[in-house]
Amino acid sequence: MKIKKREMMSSPEWRIMDASLNRASEGLRLLEDLVRFTFNDSSLSGRLKGLRHYLAGAAIPWQKELLTSRDSPGDIGRDADFDPDPSREDLISIIRSNAKRVQESLRTMEELAKLPELNKAFDWAKLKEMRYSLYELEKDILTRFQENNSG
Repeated sequence: MKIKKREMMSSPEWRIMDASLNRASEGLRLLEDLVRFTFNDSSLSGRLKGLRHYLAGAAIPWQKELLTSRDSPGDIGRDADFDPDPSREDLISIIRSNAKRVQESLRTMEELAKLPELNKAFDWAKLKEMRYSLYELEKDILTRFQENNSG
């Protein structure tokens, strides 16, 4: 089945993919900055940066489709407060919430990448691999924070 360019650019799948890419990239950047400036750990920071750069690179050929599908003013979730606890107690709570945000976004992208419209644009298996990498990164970051705060 050949998809017309016009249909592809206005589809909800591209809009969801755009929002998920943005959400994942923002969460990864926050985690990267926390690790970079808290621990000066180039290895951990580099792993996060690698994930973020992969997403950015994967999106480059599809920027037109992603941007055309974006409707920030029309997003019903834009002004809604879905966060049950908008305050954060400490850096650990920020790490947990952002790691979950990235994991959920990667899962969304992974599932969408299985659709015919998006499977040529995004590698669902790589997105799944990234999600599992982030599970380990979250554990490594939280372990590092706990070690720093226990001594």
